[in-house]
Amino acid sequence: MLLKLKNLICLAGLVTTLSSTAVLQAGECGVFRYVPNKSTGVTIKGNSCDRDDVALGSEFDLIPGARLWFKSHASGDSKKIQGICQSRSSENLHITVANDKQPWIKPTGTISCDAWANNKINCSGSKGEQNALSCYITVSQDDLAPSSTQAKVMDDRTTSVRMRSLQALAPQIDKEAEKQRIIAAMQTEFGLCNSLKRSDAQIKITWLVEANSKVDTVIPAANSDNIPNDKNFIECLTAVIKDYPYPQSDEPFWLSARF
Repeated sequence: MLLKLKNLICLAGLVTTLSSTAVLQAGECGVFRYVPNKSTGVTIKGNSCDRDDVALGSEFDLIPGARLWFKSHASGDSKKIQGICQSRSSENLHITVANDKQPWIKPTGTISCDAWANNKINCSGSKGEQNALSCYITVSQDDLAPSSTQAKVMDDRTTSVRMRSLQALAPQIDKEAEKQRIIAAMQTEFGLCNSLKRSDAQIKITWLVEANSKVDTVIPAANSDNIPNDKNFIECLTAVIKDYPYPQSDEPFWLSARF
């Protein structure tokens, strides 16, 4: 009888341990989301989560020139955060998801990094490269306090099912004003890209939104000869521009912005 009781206690303890382990594993996910459409040259190792969800303990590998873009999960009253890391190193770099709290990530390996300050961190490479890796985080546009007009635009942009054509908007709304509202809704992500800008020269970016809401033409292109110092910056802007959920239109339309 005593032996049976001991076996039951051991069995109960094993079940509790397994349940706790299952809860712990489930809790590892939901730290933040990897945004592949705005990232380049990045692979993930050790991620046990589905789709773009990233688990605690995962590692990002960045090839030279890679860009990592990530976004937090919003829950309750918490703010949604977006972040970007840009490699300027000639070597592969590694970033670990080390914490379930902001800023979440920690560069690892042979690079030497400052402490996080003002939502940014800079790292020097093993060969003495300055700014071999730079990371920045900011509050996502979705959580900024919008005006009534901005709220309407953001509502249209968050769910493709609710996107409407420019022509279907109320006739009194000027199309040029609508274009400016689209650009205004992109400013947070543009701001993250702007953190990568190296030169003081003002750059004008122009792009064509096709009738199917896709963008294939961005001027200047990232490989333009006249912007060698801002190649990473232009590539980042281009990724944001091409990934944005534009409202549908009966005909193509041009947008432009200065940075």
